Amino acid sequence: MSAKYRNIFMLSFGIMITPQVVSAESLDTVIFKTLASNPQIKAEINRKSIRQYELRQAQAGQYPRVDLLAAVGNENSKNRFTEAAGETDYVDLTRQEEAFVVTYNLFEGFDTTSDIDKSEARVRSANHQLHNLTEQTALSVANAYLRVMQYQELVKLSEETLGIHLQLYKKVKSRSLSGVGRKSDINQAMGRVARARANLVADRASYMNAVSRYLRITGDTPTDLVKPETWDDKLPVSLDAAVDAALENNPVVKAAMADMDAAQSQKKQARSGYYPHFDLVFDQSRGENLDGIEGVEKDYSLMLKMRYNLFNGGYDAARSKQALSQLNESRDNYDDVRRKVTESMRLAWSSYESVKQQMPYLREHVKSIAATRSAYSDQFKIGRRSLLDLLDSENELYQANRSLITAEYDYLVSAYRILANMGKFVDQFELTMKK
Repeated sequence: MSAKYRNIFMLSFGIMITPQVVSAESLDTVIFKTLASNPQIKAEINRKSIRQYELRQAQAGQYPRVDLLAAVGNENSKNRFTEAAGETDYVDLTRQEEAFVVTYNLFEGFDTTSDIDKSEARVRSANHQLHNLTEQTALSVANAYLRVMQYQELVKLSEETLGIHLQLYKKVKSRSLSGVGRKSDINQAMGRVARARANLVADRASYMNAVSRYLRITGDTPTDLVKPETWDDKLPVSLDAAVDAALENNPVVKAAMADMDAAQSQKKQARSGYYPHFDLVFDQSRGENLDGIEGVEKDYSLMLKMRYNLFNGGYDAARSKQALSQLNESRDNYDDVRRKVTESMRLAWSSYESVKQQMPYLREHVKSIAATRSAYSDQFKIGRRSLLDLLDSENELYQANRSLITAEYDYLVSAYRILANMGKFVDQFELTMKK
């Protein structure tokens, strides 16, 4: 592990630290910077914290509740106690009360345990959602990064091609003016130059669009980009293995599974109203001038109390049915997520395999056309080829190189999509957490 990758932002654990500054804008450096500053990820970290605090609230139900009560005020009393004391009118006294009450729940129909299980599942879901967001954000960064590099190469290729076309056009024009060539050759050469200019304009526009997208995603402009690895050795060996890995490790699938666990616990919690509740209550109280009788009274009690609701307007029944519908919804959502993840992986794998199979042929095409152009150039010197033949060969070589450049970057993007579907893309950058 190189020193420049230490002290980074390990988002999977919600810990933020500042990445060290490096000169090269490698893909991993850009990803680190983007993950550390991305507002959506910061919001997801806060949502994760909310779930953790909800869990802590649920866990509070495992502990006793301790209350200190106090009251003071004027009391006018006329009752059997004041009458027994010989008072015939209201007795006006300052009443004071203090109480110390400890309540420990022994059984509440599995409400607390179910609430804890539900909250723990929601924390797991939040963790997986954060993981998914880091994967998708990193993938977006990689895609934007690679497209900038792709169009940088295409612009350079178009510039070189335009330069060659201009040189050949000058030769065609010179030959035509000297009476050796034909005027139609000039027109064809001019058309090729115009097409080369149009290609350059289009590629520059695409490059600027790629830069704009890069700026939107990363918050910075691209400088000194370095072509990254494909990590072919990290990819599954087959489509079936890729789909299995995605269904097992994709964070969206894991989040849906955690949501299903939460719904199951909520269903159990919703039935807590059908059970009696038992509390152990210790009550220590002190009163002064109570009920019109001067003096101090002290009481201590330790009681087992039961509360069993017999009717509450159908609330428990409706709550149970609601929880059951939510559980069914989470199951359907889980099935839908698995289908979408499977489709996404199959598409990514198909793209990867297609480009992978095309690459050798595209390279061979470039090699063959380059050899043809060289042969045409030699033949032109001895009068066996025309300048238009050279223009044709240059244009074909340009198109072949263009296809190869596009395929090389499509290959990288498709490989990264496979890793992201497996929930393993960010891991490849060897992110470390500051202890």
